[in-house]
Amino acid sequence: HMDRRTNTITGGLSIPNTRQIGKNELLRFTAFFEQMRSLIDSQQNTLQQREAALHIRNIDLEGQVERRVQACLSCEERFQLVVNAVNDAIIYLDIEGTIQWCNDKAKALTGRGDLVGRSFWTFLTPESLATAQGRLAAVKRGDTVPSLVEFEFIQRTGGPVRREANIASVQEQGKVVGRVLVLRDLTERQRQHS
Repeated sequence: HMDRRTNTITGGLSIPNTRQIGKNELLRFTAFFEQMRSLIDSQQNTLQQREAALHIRNIDLEGQVERRVQACLSCEERFQLVVNAVNDAIIYLDIEGTIQWCNDKAKALTGRGDLVGRSFWTFLTPESLATAQGRLAAVKRGDTVPSLVEFEFIQRTGGPVRREANIASVQEQGKVVGRVLVLRDLTERQRQHS
């Protein structure tokens, strides 16, 4: 489709010296541009179909993610219910001894509600602190330490209280990244032995 006045073919292509171009060349140009337009239209249709398919797939994936998030939240709620129902204090420490998570019994043990982010070491008597840090150093070296140990904690009131700790390492890719402590109140056992 040639505009003889402006020497352009539909689409803005300028053809210089159109007097020197024969009718066959113009027909070939026209056929070529029609093929190109047809190809572009076909590719645009294909892209639109793929975009529609991706949109549908995206909606499906969003639904799957939402269902999994809800399942995780439900699992987290059950986990919280279980760990807060046990009679023992449960504390998760990072490898430096900072409290990352604890259950309600751990808060009751120390008499503090703000344990997360605090150093576990601040709640131990000096003797228990030395024991705990020595055990952690051994774990960091890769040594095996017994899982059961007794610690004396400093209560908010200032007095010490003895607890049995069952401790396990938390590993990621074979490297110890934290410790989980399950602390049991020994008060009743101490009364029975007295």
